[in-house]
This record gives sequence, C-alpha cells and structure tokens, in this order.
Amino acid sequence: MISDVILVLVRLPGGTRVSRRFTSNTLMLYLKEWVDSELGKLPESQNAELLNLITSNYELGTDFPKKMYSDLDKTLQQLEFPKRVLLNVFPSSAK
Repeated sequence: MISDVILVLVRLPGGTRVSRRFTSNTLMLYLKEWVDSELGKLPESQNAELLNLITSNYELGTDFPKKMYSDLDKTLQQLEFPKRVLLNVFPSSAK
C-alpha cells in the first residue's frame, strides 16, 4: 500500500544526498545498513573520514526537530518516521 511508504533522504558527510523509499515496517537496522553501503560509495578523498565515522558507530538523526534514531530493532513506524524525512549522519555520542 502506497501510504505505508516512507521517503528517506540522507545527507552524507561532504554534503552528498541519497534517497530511497522504505516501507513503514522496515527495521531501522536495514536503513542503517543501506546508509553503510552508500558511505562506501563516496569518493576516495573522503575514505579516511568515512572509515573513522563508520568504525565510531555513527548515528542518524534530524536537525529540526532534533531527534536521534539509534534503536535499530524498531521499525520506522515504531520510531514515528514521517512520510518524508531528511536524516543527517552524526558521529556517535556513545563512548
């Protein structure tokens, strides 16, 4: 059903944006795995920064309203994702 589709736009380091549609019952884990694969496609000049970012367990979140999505076992619906969302990649705050 079309109403169960969420358009996710992700701003990667360096300003590159990627987008994909997910169903509302998609686990956050799968969305993050997709972002991992997109990070791997970025130009070589950003590899050192990206490797550090990936190994530091980055987080995905929104700027406004400020909200972080770190519960990988929940669905996008359980996390109350809107029908369209712009996520940013942030270095993890967990030490």
